[in-house]
Amino acid sequence: MLPLLAEPPQPLITPPRPPFAQAGQAQLETVVPKELGAAVLVVEGPLRGHKARLHAKSGEACAVQLEADLSVQRLLLDEVAMYVGPMDE
Repeated sequence: MLPLLAEPPQPLITPPRPPFAQAGQAQLETVVPKELGAAVLVVEGPLRGHKARLHAKSGEACAVQLEADLSVQRLLLDEVAMYVGPMDE
């Protein structure tokens, strides 16, 4: 009978990283939904990580309603991104 290994063996070759994993921050751009009421995620600033709904867009700014407390916040479009995950988590 063969002895059991404490840890699984490590692969001999490290798989290559997908091309998107090598992109720098300057090469990325957030996507803001076109339709009002769409789900967004705050990606910058003191509200970072909050899920919200898009209420209005004007120029470089937008108004979002936070899911956590239903408050409406004015943010820059660069501070939010389209969110496709579940809103109830």
